[in-house]
Amino acid sequence: MAIKKISDVFKNQKDTARILREITILKEIPAHANIIPLYDVVEPSNDPDNFDSIFIVMRYMKTDLQKQLASAIPFKEDHV
Repeated sequence: MAIKKISDVFKNQKDTARILREITILKEIPAHANIIPLYDVVEPSNDPDNFDSIFIVMRYMKTDLQKQLASAIPFKEDHV
């Protein structure tokens, strides 16, 4: 598993909308081999009415798209 922490989730309205849209799409999309499934979204338990970070639980992958695009290694079928 991989846990991604998103800090200052409400700091920027555009970012908040993007994060909500991404979570909503990942929760609603059916299972597909080319899409990493979203297992859970967790808010901090210390004060659920006043928080600024959330945690997204997904399957662990060895790399991400940004790292792959920046590398000199050409794309293979496994990458796609």
